Amino acid sequence: MSLFEYAILALISVMAVAMVIWYFRVRKEMLLLTRTIAVELEKYFKPRDKSYVLLGYLVGFKAKYELENGDEVFVLFTTTPKMALLYYPIAKLLGRKDRLEVALKYANRYVEREFHLVNPRDRWAVASFLRDVGERREKLLRREVRGKRGTMVAFMESPGDEGLAARLATMGEAELHRVSAFKEHNLIDVAVEAGLGCVKDIVRIHDELRKNVTRSRWREE
Repeated sequence: MSLFEYAILALISVMAVAMVIWYFRVRKEMLLLTRTIAVELEKYFKPRDKSYVLLGYLVGFKAKYELENGDEVFVLFTTTPKMALLYYPIAKLLGRKDRLEVALKYANRYVEREFHLVNPRDRWAVASFLRDVGERREKLLRREVRGKRGTMVAFMESPGDEGLAARLATMGEAELHRVSAFKEHNLIDVAVEAGLGCVKDIVRIHDELRKNVTRSRWREE
């Protein structure tokens, strides 16, 4: 065997060991993140009934919570294939990130007006916004607000919500991908980059939206 062949064999052996070590380290981190997110979501929402669907091993999960007050919560948690050492740099270049999306459908409150805040640098956020809103966006006011990681774009029915957009754009530590309040569906949807502590950020954003763009069903007109 030539020196070159020995070098190739040594390189392959090193890479194989590195891939195994990387896999088990990242696997532990991803399992911890998945468990932490599920526990923190249930701690906050306190569902009376819940269902989970695993999307695949270390891929994430979908969940639905039914709350005591009749509200419904829809959760989507997805991860990037970080455990594959050779693919992970490609995923980073493609901008793929772990993502947590939590939508709340109200039973006893009304979403009074449409509101959206989108991260224009996130291809998923832009694509999902265009899919969900379509040509209706042309009827909404468009404003740019400064976020922690760059400019965010807000679409709103009321110009008075520009202050709300500015607050949301700088709220929390997790990178904000998209916020939407749908009047027709009576639903609020928030998506952020998933990580330890991201549930707290989502809860704060949901609370801010509830106070500003919804009203109680029982409030007098």
